[in-house]
Amino acid sequence: QILTRSYLEDLLILARASTNTVVFYNSLHAGASVNHIHFHMVSHIARLAIEDTQIEDAGRYKFLSGYPACSLVFNMRDPVDEAWLCIDNLQKQGFPFNLICIDDRAYLIGRNPEQEVIDEFPGGILASMELAGKLITTERDYYRNAHRDLVYSALRKSTLDRDVLLRAITE
Repeated sequence: QILTRSYLEDLLILARASTNTVVFYNSLHAGASVNHIHFHMVSHIARLAIEDTQIEDAGRYKFLSGYPACSLVFNMRDPVDEAWLCIDNLQKQGFPFNLICIDDRAYLIGRNPEQEVIDEFPGGILASMELAGKLITTERDYYRNAHRDLVYSALRKSTLDRDVLLRAITE
């Protein structure tokens, strides 16, 4: 399961043309458990936490600022070149990732391959919707016991930190 530039372009065309939707891609070991191209498009009726997070301009790249999951942020109206370079480098190095498209932003989240399944989120794997701020699980106890610190810990643990992400996308 490799995201090609052509598939990325198609995903962005779909996302740009859609309103009130979230379009996302889960790579293998980042929410996709079956080896296939794992795109989704879901109705978007309420803002997600990722949308309300400040964006920090860090020179060549933009990042979410203060969000527990480190994410690059791209404008979907910009040419696909920079996002593709980052995705291609992540794939070449074997890092799983999620791509989340909402309104005119695309969020690229590199995943920690050693933390695919984490104690904080029993019964499932954190994928794009969870990383965007909507936790989905079939475990009732998780809902009863979930709190902000637990969720933040899960998001931090399962994603690459900024330094590792920067090295991965630039090598």
